[in-house]
Amino acid sequence: MIRPLRTYHFYLWRSFALALPLIAVLAVLYRPVTTPAAARSEDFLVDVTNSGDTLYTIKLTVANPLKFPTCVAYSTSGNNKTLLGLVDHRGQYDFVVKRSQSDFILTDVIHGNEIVRKSLLTK
Repeated sequence: MIRPLRTYHFYLWRSFALALPLIAVLAVLYRPVTTPAAARSEDFLVDVTNSGDTLYTIKLTVANPLKFPTCVAYSTSGNNKTLLGLVDHRGQYDFVVKRSQSDFILTDVIHGNEIVRKSLLTK
C-alpha cells in the first residue's frame, strides 16, 4: 500500500471507530417507545344459545383485528378446563359446549391475562 493510500485508509477507519459507537448510542436513546397492545374485552362479543337438551352454542365475534393473535378459548367445569380453540383473526367463531360446563373463558396466553369470562349458567 502506498503512503497516500495508507493515510487515507487510516483516517477512514479512525472516523468509523469514532462514529459507529456514537451512532449506536444515539439509536438506543432515540428509539421509539412502544406500548403493548393487548386484546381488550370490547373487541369481542360473546353470544350463548341453547342447542338442544345437552349442548350450548357459543358464538364469539371478533370485531377488530387482533395485534397479537394469541387468544385461546376455554370452557370450564369446576377445576377442569376444556380447550375449545384458538382465536387468531377477525371474524366469527362457533363453539359447541356440553351443558355441564359452567364458564366460557377467553385468555391471552402470551400476555397472561383473561380477556372475557362469560357464565353459561345464566342462559
